[in-house]
Amino acid sequence: MDISNLLSRGCTRQQMLNSKWWEGPSWLKENSESWPVSDIICQPNEVDIEKRKSKLVDMNLTPSWYAERVSDYDKMIRVFAWILRFVNNCKVVNGKCQDSELSQSEIEYSEKKLIRLVQSCYLSDAKSSNFIETFLDNEGILMVKTKIIN
Repeated sequence: MDISNLLSRGCTRQQMLNSKWWEGPSWLKENSESWPVSDIICQPNEVDIEKRKSKLVDMNLTPSWYAERVSDYDKMIRVFAWILRFVNNCKVVNGKCQDSELSQSEIEYSEKKLIRLVQSCYLSDAKSSNFIETFLDNEGILMVKTKIIN
């Protein structure tokens, strides 16, 4: 039986204790100076050439992924803000990632981004409604035109 296959093929305890699997190659018992020298020489430049930047994003989300596990609106906005910060930190090249508490502007940006996301999923045809008049504000959020009469 091949030593490397001993464990994968199954053996008794006694067969395992008597096997050469515990010994390893014969040169391993000698001084390290007499060990065989590896012919593989790795040049640092060759390694750097093979390094490639790669980014892989695979998202398979349900339409309401952002609300499935969070029932509190403020908490949902903050979680989304942390997600956006993580994405931005992944894009940072020079290593200056944000690691402090969320700023008010990050929370506000997160809320607006989340509102646009919800509106794009559920209100894509609301612009053509005959009952209400809508418009997009300067940040791309769908708003309802109202007329206040005294």
